[in-house]
Amino acid sequence: MIPAALTAQHNHHHHHNHQRTLFGNKGCVSHGGYGALTVHYTTFQDDQNGILVGGRGAWVMNHGFALGLAGYGLVNSIEYSDKVPGRDAKMELGYGGILLEPIILSRLPIHISIPTVLGVGWAGYRDPDRQLGDIFEDDLFDDDVFFVIEPGINLELNIIRSFRLGFNVQYRFTEDLALTNTASNNLDGWSTGVILKFGRF
Repeated sequence: MIPAALTAQHNHHHHHNHQRTLFGNKGCVSHGGYGALTVHYTTFQDDQNGILVGGRGAWVMNHGFALGLAGYGLVNSIEYSDKVPGRDAKMELGYGGILLEPIILSRLPIHISIPTVLGVGWAGYRDPDRQLGDIFEDDLFDDDVFFVIEPGINLELNIIRSFRLGFNVQYRFTEDLALTNTASNNLDGWSTGVILKFGRF
């Protein structure tokens, strides 16, 4: 048997921890985190289509806000014949940065989150005949680094405690893109896809 005094003390302590105060609910703040795999279909301004595969890692505060990093890379082959005179050129693209994601009503089986990625990207045109293992400077006809902001909305399903499935729509805005024979806003566009989140939410 547990002595009554200890039980009372324990209960009092437990209660004390969950007081809500104006200056920080120390005992009530929960911390979690997740890792995620993302697959998106995206469009560009020149009517080309891409498949972006990426990942995310985030820290989740109080079930209501995730802060982390996200990155994406183009995995399909988009080739152009009008970028470099007399040559074909294949587009390369990757971007990523800080992820800010308010999560609304996280405990409900179906809820939404509003992820925004703020960061930088890299794009280039390279010789499509070279193998992926041979990425040298002379492969690249042209490349550039640009800023990116990508707000989105995510409809999320709590499948089991440690796994969530999200359906995502987002819009990519780019700034300062300067590539040969390419509109400065060419990489702006919608993305839609899925996100598989694993972790503690």
